[in-house]
Amino acid sequence: MCGIAGILFPKPGSSETEARLRAMQHALAHRGPDGSGIYLSPAAQLAHTRLALLDLESGTQPMSDASGRYHLVFNGEIYNHQELRLELGDYPFKTNSDTETLLAALIVWGEACLPKLDGMFAFALWDAHLEQALLARDALGVKPLVYGQRGTEFIFASEAKAVLAGGWARQCDEQALVEYIVAPAFSGVRTSMFAGLEHLAAGHLMRVGPNGAQPSHPWFPYEIGIQPSADADALAMQLQALLRQSVSRSLRADVDVGVFLSGGLDSSLLSYLASESAPAPTAFSLRFQDPSSISYESSSIVISDDAPFVDTVVADLGMELVHADLPREGFLPSLPRLAGTNDRIVAWEQEFGQDALARSAAGRRKAVLVGDAADETHFGYFFLLSEEATRSPQALLERFGATARCATLAPRLRRREPIAHLDNAYRKISQSANASFEGSLKARRLAATALIVKLWLGRLLHNGDVHTMAHGVEARVPFASIELLRFVATISPEQGFANSVEKALLRRAAQGVVPHSIATRKKSALPVDPRLGTLYQAELKRLMLLEADFAHHMLDVAEVQRLCEVPSISETLRSQLFTLINLLLWKRAHLG
Repeated sequence: MCGIAGILFPKPGSSETEARLRAMQHALAHRGPDGSGIYLSPAAQLAHTRLALLDLESGTQPMSDASGRYHLVFNGEIYNHQELRLELGDYPFKTNSDTETLLAALIVWGEACLPKLDGMFAFALWDAHLEQALLARDALGVKPLVYGQRGTEFIFASEAKAVLAGGWARQCDEQALVEYIVAPAFSGVRTSMFAGLEHLAAGHLMRVGPNGAQPSHPWFPYEIGIQPSADADALAMQLQALLRQSVSRSLRADVDVGVFLSGGLDSSLLSYLASESAPAPTAFSLRFQDPSSISYESSSIVISDDAPFVDTVVADLGMELVHADLPREGFLPSLPRLAGTNDRIVAWEQEFGQDALARSAAGRRKAVLVGDAADETHFGYFFLLSEEATRSPQALLERFGATARCATLAPRLRRREPIAHLDNAYRKISQSANASFEGSLKARRLAATALIVKLWLGRLLHNGDVHTMAHGVEARVPFASIELLRFVATISPEQGFANSVEKALLRRAAQGVVPHSIATRKKSALPVDPRLGTLYQAELKRLMLLEADFAHHMLDVAEVQRLCEVPSISETLRSQLFTLINLLLWKRAHLG
């Protein structure tokens, strides 16, 4: 919905603070092309850029209460804000915006309001009387919030590059880059790529006062529970009802909402549910150049062409279909732009598709439904069925080529044993979700699922946010509904993987809503073009020369050069080449 930024407790007497704040605001203009505002006081300066989706005439930010004590900057949507207004009784609302609903909830209930919020959000509430700020993020971290503390000054924004625009030193966090090289799909969540900057964790809140930031703590502790015993049909009906409610709420807007449609189970189910009570949403779908020449036989993640399934849904619902074209000659030229967009470093080839979909939606729809978070919260990954892959975090990383990736690190970095370090760190993350890699296969699947939700999904949601907001489009995530999350966290692996089928319970819930061919379609990731391997090799060679100093500092140059000469390029190698290219492009875009 928006971009937010702020500088709290700036150096007294500094004449540059407002200019820095405006520079941060300017760096977030793409997130809010419909308006902007600032709040200035000696102890707190807040900035906002607005993408107007609800109460288009009012709802501007920063928003202050009538007393002038509280001041709010908020990015996201509170889908159940109408229901919350009923609970808030006689609060004197002046607008119809969910921003004012959030402000009222915070004033009346304090942080106790957070579990009541069904939506996606990152916000900062400044209490001018106490000279204290409250910052918080939604349960899964759909909406981003990065922050840093420098002396007495606390600085935050929706994107790290806005903090850099506010004068933060452009220095990399070397350990974060190592994690990116070894485990790109899990990277950029525990910490930012920039030294001293942190991400407020999903489902966490933080207070900031004159003495600095207090340690953040969870308001939504994600813990995996087990449903003792329940009938699968009853669970499926409950799941369907919760998802139907979430989709209905996600459509609340004063503008039309579209959908990113792949023809897979998740986006198709959203499309059918969205069409039950309103005209079918406009669909945006990827199309590759000369798709008949693409073979997915050697791919482990892209199983089949989406087009026939998309066409089935579109014809069945009478949807308007907009193709997001991906011409082959446009891939490499788009990478520097994507590097500038994604300050956590582009990690997946599927980000080409996310960008193309957002570009196709821009100017047509300001908001779209997306199927993100379904796979991660509904046992949607087939590799979790593997006893070997769930043996440990290291085994899971090896599934995605961690040893080969580690070999491209500079020798000094390899000596730190990064895979063992990540294995230990990731075990602790699973334990924080009440799961452990010690024990039965069932226990290990739960532990691996916790990692998928806390890291992999965190990265996926960031990518979805940053690429859509780069084009002034908001991605709405019905599968991230807090009520739905509370329910699915109780589902056991046996129920989620019934009969060794991924997303078994969700598929059961989809029966009778979507066509059988889609309800039973095997998971296939957002398409990528497998013909790009040799182009990647040539591009990586070029960048290694242009960024020779940085390459020698971070990489084993001889090993990278060897990879650039391998004649037969596997899916794993193509992915590895892609991440190395993007590491070097990120350095050029953000470090100079």
